[in-house]
Amino acid sequence: MLIITNLTDFEKKEGTIRVVSKFSGKSWEVVPTEASAEHQARILKLPSGNDNYQFLGLVVPDNISNEDHSNPHEVIIECAKSENVENTLQHLDSIGYNDGPAESAEFGVVDGEEIEIKFESNLYLKRLKRSLLKIKFYKHLQSNRYSEYLEVVSNVDQGADINYHGYLQYSVPPGRLSLPRTGSLVVYVPKPMEDMVRNFPYTLDVPVKALAKFIAWQLTCTNFNSTKWVKLGGYLTGCDTHLYHHICKTIDKKSTTAPQRERCEHYILYWANHHASTESDKVEKIIKSHHDPNMESDSDAHQFIKPYLPGKGIFSNDSLEKMAFAIAGEWESMAKKLGFTNDEINEIKNNQPLAVRQTLRMLDVWRLSDSAIQKGTDLVKNFLETAKSAQCGAKLLTIISRNIN
Repeated sequence: MLIITNLTDFEKKEGTIRVVSKFSGKSWEVVPTEASAEHQARILKLPSGNDNYQFLGLVVPDNISNEDHSNPHEVIIECAKSENVENTLQHLDSIGYNDGPAESAEFGVVDGEEIEIKFESNLYLKRLKRSLLKIKFYKHLQSNRYSEYLEVVSNVDQGADINYHGYLQYSVPPGRLSLPRTGSLVVYVPKPMEDMVRNFPYTLDVPVKALAKFIAWQLTCTNFNSTKWVKLGGYLTGCDTHLYHHICKTIDKKSTTAPQRERCEHYILYWANHHASTESDKVEKIIKSHHDPNMESDSDAHQFIKPYLPGKGIFSNDSLEKMAFAIAGEWESMAKKLGFTNDEINEIKNNQPLAVRQTLRMLDVWRLSDSAIQKGTDLVKNFLETAKSAQCGAKLLTIISRNIN
């Protein structure tokens, strides 16, 4: 469903306008928006099947991510009468507290009893640490509510899980007319993006490898046996004939019958890994060495490599992480549209424990595939069309659209 909302009340000198929305039973989420060319307004895309939404408009720093708008570790612990439980949960849901442990029938107290609560394993309360939280319950008095932040003990533990988790241990000491009761609940805390992808084994030197593949393809796309890349090899070595022959001899030892495209790619990579100055810009050096009078080679190479450059490039590691979180639930459909076979998809699933890491591996492999490289300067546009055909969500489409020139 699309609606138009007027945002003229937001005056900003810097920063970005973000709109967050929620409906009953769900948490606050950033809503994809598009500026209207006809009106001073924005078009918001809302999930279907609901007729009651809450909105907040925020002006945030330009570099803030969608995941930074809330603190998922905030927790409320409250004693409530049995007849008030449903109303209490509805109120907590309305203010954004809607993700807690499953209901436990054992967790009951009577008038005048005290509950002792402590978190164990990989979670603890920020202020109390490992100390006991004591809450007294009185039937005829207003219920107590304790608001606090949960902290994760170790970001390394539970690395294969999609959430961090710990145990809420509770105890009701014996009273005059009651027996002691103890028990525990499992509490889950969503992992922030950086923890879910921590130590992910990205392919190294992606810009150099992508550029080597692109130039090798560009120089041999009309003639598979073309040796036009020899000039590039000479320029890379500064016309050092001895070094040029040394590199050729080295790469030919590994594959003596390799086609010219493969030889060109291997030559560039060997030069970059073993003979390029550590202080030089390898990408720029390779582009400047790429001379072909029959095409705008420098311009094409510069345009092609932009999406791969660290930082803002859509196929840089940082952007891959954002896209992985946007499509983690539907990555297999996207993978098939990008040309992955069922065996390749199963191999990724077997080697990576979480959907977001599986998505990262798929995107990491695809960005250096022949099918991606040979899209040339139309790669990002083609990627957007593929995402649309895979029926990916608005969040991914927005990320890609922002990177189309």
